[in-house]
Amino acid sequence: MRKWPKQHANLFAIGAFLLLAVVATHLFFIRPMAVKVRADRSYISTTLAELTSTGWPLDPGRLATYLQLKKAELNGGKLEGAVKDTIGMRRKSQDVINRCTSMLNNKIQKMFGNTTDFTHDVTRLDFQEEYNDLEQRLAGKNIFLTEEMLGLGENTQAQYTYQLMLQVWMLDRITSLIMDNNLTIQTDDKVVYQDEKGRKKAAAKLQFMPIIEYRLYDDDKTPYLYEIPLRFAIQGNTETVCKFLRILQSGGNFLPVSQIQVSSIPDVRNDDTQLSMETRNIRIEIECSAFFCPLDRPAGEPADRKSTAPKILPKGA
Repeated sequence: MRKWPKQHANLFAIGAFLLLAVVATHLFFIRPMAVKVRADRSYISTTLAELTSTGWPLDPGRLATYLQLKKAELNGGKLEGAVKDTIGMRRKSQDVINRCTSMLNNKIQKMFGNTTDFTHDVTRLDFQEEYNDLEQRLAGKNIFLTEEMLGLGENTQAQYTYQLMLQVWMLDRITSLIMDNNLTIQTDDKVVYQDEKGRKKAAAKLQFMPIIEYRLYDDDKTPYLYEIPLRFAIQGNTETVCKFLRILQSGGNFLPVSQIQVSSIPDVRNDDTQLSMETRNIRIEIECSAFFCPLDRPAGEPADRKSTAPKILPKGA
């Protein structure tokens, strides 16, 4: 075989090298980028189809305007075309929480000054003193409490003592409203209260349900709101019961009813001329709730300046 001239051999070597470079460039650079481009086009096409199905505007300018609108609705401010500023959803939600928790917060501020001091400083001695005082006052009105029925007693244990105190305050408010409206708390003959002299009385139908915690996110350590439900049974005439239900959410009270069951008590009247049955009294079972926010202020808002006034110490401190 005839030997190639040197120039031809050099040209062949250069051509082979260029061919290998082209193949390598295609395998390691062009082909992966082509695969990525196809994947990106598929992602863009799928995302565009999903966004189109939502009905949201896809124009960046319209989206920016819509974003500003939603921010104004969230934080408050003047909306386009509006005459005055609007109250944002943040403010509205905080106003709702303040309304829900005002009943218990007024008690906390009067005795402890603020929520933080209350949750950290309240002791079992404070709780036991409040509970015993309420128990004695109710016993004087023939309303007898038992831990078996109520789910709360002098020796009740809980992770947070302040929750026990909140239950006592709620029970105090409910029983006061019941008595002020001339209603009778029903009793359960199966649950017996025994006083210091050994006398036995039927326990009042008052029962705390488990406290409900509300969190914005599942991993939040502290709930932003507690719901404290109480179930009880009362008896009275239609007028007083209706008045009682109205008072539960008026006059500084916020005790919304979540469950209610009403049954009539017929009043039999028999005389020489007629026998009649009239429904004058009704028996009603109610579950209502009080609310407590363990935070002194909404998240993200600056702390209020501390008052220089001396703090009123709670009983037993």
